[in-house]
Amino acid sequence: MAAAYDAIARRYDRLTAGDRYMRAVLERRYRALFRPGQRLLDVGCGTGRDSLELARRGLSLVALDLSPGMLARLAAALAAERRRLAVAPLAADAASLALFRDASFDGLICNFAAINTVADWPAFAAGAARVLRPGGWLLLHLLSPAGLRRAAVADAADGWTEVDVAGRRLPHRALPLATAVAAFAPPFRLHRAYALGFLWPRRWGSRLPLPLAVALGRLEARLGALPPFRRRGRFHVLELERPAAC
Repeated sequence: MAAAYDAIARRYDRLTAGDRYMRAVLERRYRALFRPGQRLLDVGCGTGRDSLELARRGLSLVALDLSPGMLARLAAALAAERRRLAVAPLAADAASLALFRDASFDGLICNFAAINTVADWPAFAAGAARVLRPGGWLLLHLLSPAGLRRAAVADAADGWTEVDVAGRRLPHRALPLATAVAAFAPPFRLHRAYALGFLWPRRWGSRLPLPLAVALGRLEARLGALPPFRRRGRFHVLELERPAAC
């Protein structure tokens, strides 16, 4: 897994340019859910674009990723910033929540399919609930079964499929939205669930003017909460809150 993402680290941001509007949708939700001064955990941070955006808004983050190549890109971006940002890169996989103390974060984000590489979602949910403070938020951006089938080279049972990343076949798991929600609630309370990636072909994403793509993305997030569109999206977004007692 690490070697595959190391191989594409330098061009990862270009490879995902077609989904840049999705990042804008997620950033809008960050602004709604998180406040300056809070501490967040970014699981599967990649090149760290989410961590950088949040740190520029006054939050502190631990940015976790298995790929040294991805973390090197984050380190380079941090060095290029005009002011010091409170981002602490950490080399670890997405299932490493045991590294952190209880109630040590106000929020946890896991975006662009990082959670799809985790085998045991209920165990991840339990770990996330443990490290989050009461009232903390878990925001997941995960590949849907439809999105995973488009990228897959072989199908398997129980939602598992192998995906080609830099010539390597990596296991990813995608479940229907209701099943995914059930894996996280309990211990979390579902606030919102919606699909993204169904209004236009992915190849158009890097061709549309960014303001137009962002505006359409906001519309897509609203439509994606409706049953007719949930199965069509390439990604699902789950916004989950940790109750005071769980």
